[in-house]
Amino acid sequence: MRQPASGPVAAEDNQMNHIKRTAPLVRFGAFEVNLVSREVRKYGMRIRLEEKPFQILEMLVVDAGQVVTRKALQEKLWPTQSSATSTV
Repeated sequence: MRQPASGPVAAEDNQMNHIKRTAPLVRFGAFEVNLVSREVRKYGMRIRLEEKPFQILEMLVVDAGQVVTRKALQEKLWPTQSSATSTV
């Protein structure tokens, strides 16, 4: 049986379950995602993300708590490809 975490790890786990959205800024745990400037920060330090990974993160934080399907990801990331030819 897994023991509950304590200390800083437990605090961060609890924060990850709480997503605070103040358009266009989304905060969760130590992270901030600005959907307009397309910046990601952890503890205030900017993290560089390429466009596709940012699009995935954007879908996940905008629809937080909802299932994001493979089909939805394919349509967002590769809109011109047929789902029949994609291998994601």
